Amino acid sequence: MLALFGSEFVLILAAALIGFALGWRVRAASHAIVQRNMERDVEDLRRRLGEAAVRRAGGT
Repeated sequence: MLALFGSEFVLILAAALIGFALGWRVRAASHAIVQRNMERDVEDLRRRLGEAAVRRAGGT
């Protein structure tokens, strides 16, 4: 009886660990996507700011 509870505990513990690992992987992947999008947006804003500064300096 004790062995049954012990093996069930180990099974639940393994399932929890696998679930945690999968969740962590999904979170890391989504964070990488968000980070890339933010970097792209910052570069776009820097480019637009540079273009605006050139237009302003040129008088047009």
